[in-house]
Amino acid sequence: MKRKLFFLAAFLTATVMNLSAATAETTPDMHDFLHFVGLNGNDTVRLNKYAEKDLDKLTATFEYSKDRKTWTPYDTWATSAKPQYTYQGNPIALNQGDTVWFRALGVNKDGLNATIGVSNYAAFTFAFGTDDSIAAGGNTMSLYDATCEQDTMTASGFYMLFNGAKQLVSAPKLPATKLASGCYYFMFLNTNLTTAPTLPATTLANSCYYGMFKGCSALIKIPELKATILADNCYLQMFSQCTSLEIDTCADGNCDGVMFNPTHSGTAPSKWNRLMFASCHGTVTTPQLGGHYCIK
Repeated sequence: MKRKLFFLAAFLTATVMNLSAATAETTPDMHDFLHFVGLNGNDTVRLNKYAEKDLDKLTATFEYSKDRKTWTPYDTWATSAKPQYTYQGNPIALNQGDTVWFRALGVNKDGLNATIGVSNYAAFTFAFGTDDSIAAGGNTMSLYDATCEQDTMTASGFYMLFNGAKQLVSAPKLPATKLASGCYYFMFLNTNLTTAPTLPATTLANSCYYGMFKGCSALIKIPELKATILADNCYLQMFSQCTSLEIDTCADGNCDGVMFNPTHSGTAPSKWNRLMFASCHGTVTTPQLGGHYCIK
């Protein structure tokens, strides 16, 4: 009798384990992970390492999935830099309409380990095929934490993340409300975005938006800039060379675009506004505290 009960218990335990495994394999994880959709067909996505000296410091870990059920570590990079300083990641092929999701492999508590310095740059950067068309979406913070609960950026966190990705037609979400020095530095430099993502932070950090959308010549829609606590260089060159934007003073508040009323408590931070709208259309290159501006 005891022998029969033992085998019955073992059978039930195995059945429960198998059911649990089946659930894990058949139920997709519906967190709002950063993702990319191929629009052309025969598109490719890579997560490259860009490093001049600090390649060994890029230790953050990631995984990807095409169905949010089966996840594969993204852990293969070229051993030599081609082009210069770029160590190409393994390409992920996308047919038209296919999606690939990315998330941290666990928690990247130190962020993406990017560094910014004089002749000493290191960052993870997404890249796509030359003739691709890619729509990005989801929560970029999934690169920090697979639960998407992280709300705090780290210094240089998304430095150059989509630098030069002209194939990118839409941006993912940037929900973090606690910023850090240089966290979005050159994030979308020279991309073809037409619409910038919402920026919810009201307290800024040194150089946090430095050159974030610089050279985005197709950009025609920007978010409200609601920050009330500024920082040194926080808006430095943020929209420089965004030649489809126009900014003018707007004292009466009658604006058919986005109103920008920069405010700050206390002494103005150093160079917070320098070249913010350089080479844009309109009459304003460098906005001032207390001013009223219309951006369209």
